[in-house]
Amino acid sequence: MKKSVLLGAAVILMGCTANVEDVAVEPQVAKTITFDFVTNATRGLSANGSEMTDLYMYDAVDGDYSQSQHLTPSMSSWDAPQMTLGYGSHHLQFVASRGTGAVEDDESHTITWTKPSDTFWTSMPMEISEGGNETVSVVLQRVATRMRVTITDAVPVGATQIVITPTTWYYGINYATGAACDPRSEARAIDIPSSYIGKTGMSVSIFGMSDAYEWTTDVTIEAKNADGDILGRVVLSDVPFKRNRTTEYSGALFTNNGTFSITLDDEWDEPYQSEW
Repeated sequence: MKKSVLLGAAVILMGCTANVEDVAVEPQVAKTITFDFVTNATRGLSANGSEMTDLYMYDAVDGDYSQSQHLTPSMSSWDAPQMTLGYGSHHLQFVASRGTGAVEDDESHTITWTKPSDTFWTSMPMEISEGGNETVSVVLQRVATRMRVTITDAVPVGATQIVITPTTWYYGINYATGAACDPRSEARAIDIPSSYIGKTGMSVSIFGMSDAYEWTTDVTIEAKNADGDILGRVVLSDVPFKRNRTTEYSGALFTNNGTFSITLDDEWDEPYQSEW
């Protein structure tokens, strides 16, 4: 009877030992990084009172993009974007934008928009090592430029659109380098609200992407009626643009006397102005 009890204990002990040996503990090889964004010196994904509508995050390892994410404000992760990164060296790129009609191209590493708007970008190296999950601050820099046109004479009855046509305008960004891309010469039409008829001082704006250096292009500004007839027209030569700067032209369009003023604003909220 005593022998039987000892044998049972031995069997139980052997079973316990076998279970312990079968449990494998996987080593940790990655950790989750939460990103805390600063946009235009403001914490979060907004600038000048307007929230961004899209956030793109890219992770490159040894020059190859291993993962990417596209977030929008309706997603639960919008307020605390995260990526899980393996141990080792990474190069991360971030793009936050309010542009519409975005198209991503993985081969050329570009994002282009049918209608560009305010856009921010940065690129940063990151070394991931053992330890707990982290929160990392990411400072985004504006890569957009803006042209604002202010009409100083009264908008006549029948005017329905202001059409701005730059000879060269950049509709995209290379997210690997931050460089402006996809140059086009397209008319950008802005509808005139009926409340502006008979009033002076109407302003309209268009956004585009830009490199850090100043560049110039010719710009045609027209006012049209519903039939497409031109009610006023001015052609501006060598208009200067630069990222994080507003170029503002103001002058008479419908009673054009050949004078238009120009102002350049490196602070974005105060324009670079000129007259035509």
